[in-house]
Amino acid sequence: MDHNSIRNIIVGTPASVLAFGALLIQTLKSKKQIARKCIVNRDYERENYINSILYRDDHNCTNIIRMPPIAFFM
Repeated sequence: MDHNSIRNIIVGTPASVLAFGALLIQTLKSKKQIARKCIVNRDYERENYINSILYRDDHNCTNIIRMPPIAFFM
């Protein structure tokens, strides 16, 4: 091996690793996220869920959020 081929190996190896890394990053950035359905009434549904927990009965409220409902109405 002469000096020129060793220099080409030393320069070529990091260049190919960097090119592969750039390609990998570009591929990861371009992946689509998993689609989920659009929630239009998110606040309404959240409020209904919390109300169903708080106003149903003490046993249900204690089991789900581990607090008696009286803690929310003081």
